[in-house]
Amino acid sequence: FGFKGHGLASEETVFRVENLAWRSVVSSGEFPISSSSRLAIVGRNGSGKTTFLRMLTGDLAPTKGHVTREKGFRMWALNQLAVDELAEDGRSPLERLLASKAGQRDTDVRQHLGRFGVQGNQALRPLNTLSGGQRARVAMAEGALKEPHILLLDEPTNHLDMESVDALASALQAFEGGVVLCTHDRHLIASVAKEILLVKDGRADIFKGSPEDYLAQLEKKRKK
Repeated sequence: FGFKGHGLASEETVFRVENLAWRSVVSSGEFPISSSSRLAIVGRNGSGKTTFLRMLTGDLAPTKGHVTREKGFRMWALNQLAVDELAEDGRSPLERLLASKAGQRDTDVRQHLGRFGVQGNQALRPLNTLSGGQRARVAMAEGALKEPHILLLDEPTNHLDMESVDALASALQAFEGGVVLCTHDRHLIASVAKEILLVKDGRADIFKGSPEDYLAQLEKKRKK
């Protein structure tokens, strides 16, 4: 996997969250998200993690508060819907990526797809014949062409095998921009996150402790 960050200072604020809320599902306080953030949004299924992420991306309008998005940066969001939509596309990964950005050469796009594990005949097969994991790789490759400053990822390990999860973790570690991800994957949290946003009982709050502290709490609860 190969994401590249582009052109922002390491601590430049790209989002400012100000008392966000969507109905009674989830609400938050105030905090910034910068171009160097490594924020994992965690919580139980149905707690409001995806709702909160959608307010960040602008796909869902908050019922209270607001998100300030600073100008001059590019974000890219991955969610399950984006991956599922590829199942309706009869084009090949090569054709789709060539159409998504003008001026590319076939050989360059095939090399780019290869960095995301879409190799050989996979790059030429119709997207609607590929597996969920293969389509997820194509979606990430397409997103990387946008050269984003910040990635917003909703359960990015869905459909990925362990080798692919390791590759994704390595790519996110090397990425020069910001990362916000909703995930249950403890390996990804341990590898990538520097900060935890815990969504619990209708609140989204920065966890008072390190990602290691959070994972240790989970393990302690699991053993009870």
